[in-house]
Formats: sequence, C-alpha cells, structure tokens
Amino acid sequence: MNPNTFELDIDIKQPTYVTEPVVKQHDDVTLVINITDNDVPLDLTGVTTPTLSVARPDRVTVTSDGEKTGANQITFKLPRASVAIIGRSDATVQLYGTDKRVSSFTFPMKVEKDPSSGLNVTDGEKTLIEKVLVDGPEVIQAAESATTEAINATNETKQVAAENKTRFLDAVDTVANRDTTYPNPQHGDTVRVTGDSATYRYENGTGWVKTDQYNPTAIDEVTQQLADNQHEVNLLTREKTVQQKLQTIGNIFSTGLEPVVTLLQGDSTGNGIDEWYYLAMDWLSLKYPSHSFVYRLWDDVTQSYSAPTTVREGSKGDAYVVLTGVTGNYLSTPHNEKQIITGDMDIIAKISADDWVRAGASQCIVSKFGGAGNRGWYLGLDNAGRPYFWWSSDGTVNTTAVSTVPISIADGEAIWILCRVDVDNGSGNMSVKFSTSVDGFSWTLLGGEVVITGTSLIFPTTAPIEIGARGNGMADHFKGKIYNVQVKNGHAGKLILSPDMGNVSLSKTNFNDAEGNLWTLNGALQKGGSPNLMVLNASKPGATLAYSDDDARFARQTPIKPNLSFISYGHNEGLKTEYKAEYQSYIDKLVTKHPNTLIVAVTQNPQFAPNPYPENHVIRNEQIYEIALSKGYGLVDAYHEFIKTGIAQYLTDDGTHPNINGSNLWGNVAMNFLKDIAK
Repeated sequence: MNPNTFELDIDIKQPTYVTEPVVKQHDDVTLVINITDNDVPLDLTGVTTPTLSVARPDRVTVTSDGEKTGANQITFKLPRASVAIIGRSDATVQLYGTDKRVSSFTFPMKVEKDPSSGLNVTDGEKTLIEKVLVDGPEVIQAAESATTEAINATNETKQVAAENKTRFLDAVDTVANRDTTYPNPQHGDTVRVTGDSATYRYENGTGWVKTDQYNPTAIDEVTQQLADNQHEVNLLTREKTVQQKLQTIGNIFSTGLEPVVTLLQGDSTGNGIDEWYYLAMDWLSLKYPSHSFVYRLWDDVTQSYSAPTTVREGSKGDAYVVLTGVTGNYLSTPHNEKQIITGDMDIIAKISADDWVRAGASQCIVSKFGGAGNRGWYLGLDNAGRPYFWWSSDGTVNTTAVSTVPISIADGEAIWILCRVDVDNGSGNMSVKFSTSVDGFSWTLLGGEVVITGTSLIFPTTAPIEIGARGNGMADHFKGKIYNVQVKNGHAGKLILSPDMGNVSLSKTNFNDAEGNLWTLNGALQKGGSPNLMVLNASKPGATLAYSDDDARFARQTPIKPNLSFISYGHNEGLKTEYKAEYQSYIDKLVTKHPNTLIVAVTQNPQFAPNPYPENHVIRNEQIYEIALSKGYGLVDAYHEFIKTGIAQYLTDDGTHPNINGSNLWGNVAMNFLKDIAK
C-alpha cells in the first residue's frame, strides 16, 4: 500500500480503537475507511454523499467529498489544505442518506513537519553533470538521513499512539460496578462513572486513573437539549404525515365524485349540534358544496344510529342510482338475524318512477320476499301507481294492503313514501297507512287507513333484502331512481337498514349502510347526484372509552369505513390517571378494522371545582396529547387552547362542560386542524 494511504476499520456502534494516522505536512494523503455496524459490514447503498471534515489545530475546518469504493468502504483523497498545519487534527466522517438522516464518527489524525522541507534542491548555476558528480553523494546522504528521521518519527508516533490510545466503554454508576463490569481492562479503556461524575482511564502499570471531573448538570442539559431537538423533529414529521393524509381527503372532496365519511366516538362534549364536532363538520361542508352534508347521531336506546338527516344537499342534488327495469338490475344485501321483523314496522323510501302508472306491471321498491315457505314482506307500486304492502304470516300465503289512492305526481318527479304497518291496531285488526312527503319529515296521509280483519304477524323470512326487484332480481323490476331506503323494526324502533346512495363509490360495486349491511349493486347501475359527507356522531353523554370498546357496540358504531376517526373521551373517567394503554389499545382496535382511517386524538377542555377530579383529567389529557405526537396521529388539541385563553369563561358552572363559547372555541380548534383538507 502507498505509504500515504491509510486504511482504518471503524464500528459506528461499538467502542473501537482506531490507530491514529500520522501524515506529513503538505503530502497527498488517502484514507480508506471500512465501516461496520456492531461488527456487521454497514450497507452503504442508501448513502449518497460521504464527506470528511478535518478540524486543523488552527481551528480551520477543511471539508472534502469521498467515494464509495466497496460495499462498506469509503475512500477520501484529502486536499493538501487538510494537512497544511502541524499538530493533531480531528477528522469527522459524515454519511448523508436519501432520507436526509446523518450518521457520523470522529477519529484523530496527526500532521508532522516534512523533514525535507529545508533542503535546497535548485541551483541554476550548476550543470546537470555537476549536480550528479558533485552534489549527488550529499543529496543521497540527506535522503538517507531524512528516511531515518522519518522512520524514527513514525516509531515514536506509534509508541505515542499506543500510549495514548482510547477505547470508550459504556458508563456505569459506581466504581464498584466499573470493576465488576470490566474485570480485565486493557490499556486505554475509558469509562464514565456517573455516581462520581468522573471519567477513568486504565493505564498499564498504574491502573485506573481519574482523567476528568465533569459537571453532571451540564450533561443532563445536553441530553435534554438532544431530546428536545428530537421532539421537534418528531413533531415536524408527524405534522407533515398528517398534513399529507388530510390533503388526500381534500383531493377526494375536490373531485366531487366520491363520498367522505367522518366518525366521532365520545361523550357529551360533542353530541350536540351546537358543539364542536357538528360545528366543524358544518364548516367543512360549506367549503365543499359538491357534497351533501348528511348527519347521523347515535341512539343509546336502540343502540344504533338515528335516521339520516340531510342538513344540506350537494350542488348536484340528492344522490341516486338508476334502475332500468330489467332482470338483474337491482340492489341486494344478504340476510342476517338483525333484519328479522315479525311485528310493527315502518318502510321509508325516496324514489322517482319513470312511469308511476306502468301498464301490466308491478314495481318493487324494497322486499324481503322469497319463494313459497320463505315469504316475508314487500313494498311496491301496482300498475295503477298505488303503493301496496304484501306480506305473509306463515311464509306461504300472501296478504295485500293497497293504498286507496295512487301517487299523483309527474313521471320522473321524486317523492318520499312511508308505509306504516301495525300488526295489531288495538281494535283486533291489522292496519297499514301510506303517506307521502316532499322532504322526508312532514308527512301527508295518502288516502285512508287500510284495515285488514284480524291481527297478524310477519313471517321471519331468511330471504335477502332487495331494492328494485324480488326473487333475486327476477321479478317486479322497478324503473326509475332510488335515492334512499329505510326500514325500522317498530314505529320508533331500530333501523335494520338505511342504504343511502350518496355513500356509493363510483369505483366499487358494493357499500355499507350504517347498520352494517353490505349492499351489492347488481347489473350496470348508473349513479347520479351529489356524494355524501356522511357525519357519524357516536357520542353518548356520560360515556367512558369502555362504552365504545364493548365489542357488540363497537361493531354497531363503526359499520362504515371512516376517512377521519375522532376519539374524544376522558371527561367521565373519574380518578383514572393511567390512560395511555387503554387509549392506545382502542386505537389499535379501530385501525385493525379500518386500516386506512386517519385517527384524530382529541384532548378535552380542562375541568375545575366543583368537578371532583380536575387534576386527574389533566393527566389524561397530557397522555392523549403524548400519544398523538409519538404515534403520528391527528390532534385536535382543545385542552391547551383552553389553558392558553382561560378556562372559567368557557365552562358552565359545573366546572366540567364547555358553554356555548367553549364549544365555539373547541370548534375553531377542530377547524384549524381540518384546514389542510379545505385548502
């Protein structure tokens, strides 16, 4: 190897002894560095820019680029400026990767005076022959002397390097632990004893020698500063990741073609339409008029979401699918036990028929009606445009209740229809009422009540539910538009289905309703109108996180994949102060079911007297805040905003709940979080 080429072996993780390169002033020096990571050759594939910075004794730093010359090898050809000053220099290698992270390590390098720097090698007055014959022996002698001096200097340097070599070992807390942890020390071993705030170096013939008494506070300060710097990096990384996810949701809004779903699970601080969640979603809806704002609130009595409320229709009107009135052109969902109704029921549908009077043909709106032995119920239009309810009490024999008057609107015009079935009207009979509405809220009775002699029941059929047909799409095909269908078990009971066509994605042939039914679009169905901003609010006053974590309730609260999942619990957790594990476990559960949802942790307003546990709530809020930052979740940090602006003016007298000003403040925090969607 060229005498001016030095090969070094350096491990970036383990303390290793590095022989100090000793070079001559102004020489052309090459450093070949082999890098390992815990004795394993370091893969340099991701390294794009290796640099070497030499800090000279005169405090000038000279930097040069290196070249990857092997799988774990980098070669640096030093500029002469790096070795221009005699003395010991610190050489630092820095490895820059494509992800901008930096690995670095430092080793010493010594620069000695060039022994031939004082020779007079030019004499213009002598001829070449004179130089050879007269000065030759003198030059040779000078060269031999210089070589001898160089060898002696090298040996001396090696001896000095051996005497001064240093190998840093992991710190221990006491001198006793130093001796037991390192029972066979080698010359140059150096270890920090934290209990003594001292550094010790082992020297042959002497033993352990204290070389430094340091200030532990200064080290703690540096350590804290490093931690703070890393915290800032983590914050920036989290913020960028969340921002990108919000912008992806913003792109969905911008196209105006696909639905967006948001979910809140929480307590009474977010269940009202004058509270932060609704306020923020209403603000978001106004930013994107292309989407219909559809709101659904959790009902603790029925353990399901209430019927959908369209707060604001999108710019293209209410969403719908077009049924062409041919075989195989319909929607369907398979049977499940939650769909069984044997008593009173309500059927609600928003439809538009191409022909309200369709000669010779009935048109099915929605049915759960199989073959003989498995017939249940059915709502349709007869060939005169009259709604009728068809059912069986034993699965085979059918009974029909037909409206006394037809629907009298123009072909293609949309209308809401309500069919209310009372299997026992209190007078020993069964009755069916048909009503219509232009908005789905205010109803007008269509004709008179249809009374069937004797009470009845509805057979618990296991047939699939179909929209626009019956018999697996083979009969009574509807021709027109279907917007929305809802079926309730009882008049004020639980919805068993509520497919809203605003939740249909153009790129998929199936979708979920809020009751967990998976609907399939059979045949070449076209979609029109505005997609939904579906806002699910699963808040329940007085609830704790365990309420949503209940497996059965969790399934009912999370039937549709949300783009955004807000979690706002803590107010009702009482004395609990260890909240992180429970909170994180629930997030993991939610992400397992809906992997692509953006989790948004919500810190809640502080509490004060007469609330008995304000300090405990502070601890929980700080833990939620820490989880959001450390895990890269979204964060609606209402807690710190309340602290910053003042607490009492934003809370009610109970010291627990935000007043109207507090809800507005909280809503503004949520809107600020959502700003990257609405750019």
